Amino acid sequence: MKSVAIFCGAARGSDPGLLKEVANLVRLLAENNIEVIYGGGKVGIMGLVADTAIQHNCKITGIIPEFLINKELAHDSLSELISVKSMSERKQIICEKADGFILLPGGVGSLDEFFDMLSQMHVGLITKKFGILNAGNYYDATLAQLHKAKELNFMSAEMYDLIKVGQTAEKLFSEMIVGEALKINRWE
Repeated sequence: MKSVAIFCGAARGSDPGLLKEVANLVRLLAENNIEVIYGGGKVGIMGLVADTAIQHNCKITGIIPEFLINKELAHDSLSELISVKSMSERKQIICEKADGFILLPGGVGSLDEFFDMLSQMHVGLITKKFGILNAGNYYDATLAQLHKAKELNFMSAEMYDLIKVGQTAEKLFSEMIVGEALKINRWE
């Protein structure tokens, strides 16, 4: 993996343990020369991701819609900041640039971005790696729903298994770094 897109919140949340694992994950990516691609913001967990990447000399690319730049939410110290017209264009560019995707703590925007990429994988449009940082059991309910989808045959076991999950940054990183991304296409 040469690059990974990180989907995370524009809020910081209230659990310091989550923030510690986020910083640990970005540090691991930096130590392994893996470029970070993210939403381009300077607030919340997005800001923590950017600041940690910069602190560890990691290449970091932000992709941000113009309307968020106009609200002065763009991080101004990134390796590269790409301005786009819409949230949809942001997702498309992130999809093109990243070798893998990691879902960090966040809200509806983070979930939307991650599941958009996952559904592109599901229909065979992309072949990438997927991971969820479940620090502090943040995504237990989401993971339970995915498991139920698999159990009731709304999701293949192969698709379910390609999503790597780690309670810690180290565990998730070691799960994602091994092997090649699997090609999945539910229509074949």
